[in-house]
Amino acid sequence: MVGVVRKNKIRHFYKQEKWERNRDYVLLENHYYECIYDIIAQNSPHEEKLPRLNRLKAKIVKMHSARLQTMTLDTRETDRMDDEHPTIYHISQIKKGVHNDPYDRYSTTKAAPTRTR
Repeated sequence: MVGVVRKNKIRHFYKQEKWERNRDYVLLENHYYECIYDIIAQNSPHEEKLPRLNRLKAKIVKMHSARLQTMTLDTRETDRMDDEHPTIYHISQIKKGVHNDPYDRYSTTKAAPTRTR
């Protein structure tokens, strides 16, 4: 009985951490978009706006790519957490065999050999 209580507390702790992380992610993403809208609304020359907009765009892209990479492509379904589901991007990468190293002799599927000229 004590083990079940501990397991539930641990599970609750990780769920709460995930909720907080997701909340922070959404707040930061919304902040970046607000900054973009503010820059666009300013009456400054295009040459001054472009670097700032590109910097904010790069931050948003980095956030999204970091989030996508949290799931490893070769994780078996039994090894995934309950709320972890592969995205369409991950599924396409698995189908393409992008995650497989062609020199890895333990890999179950080999990536297509590359052409050399």
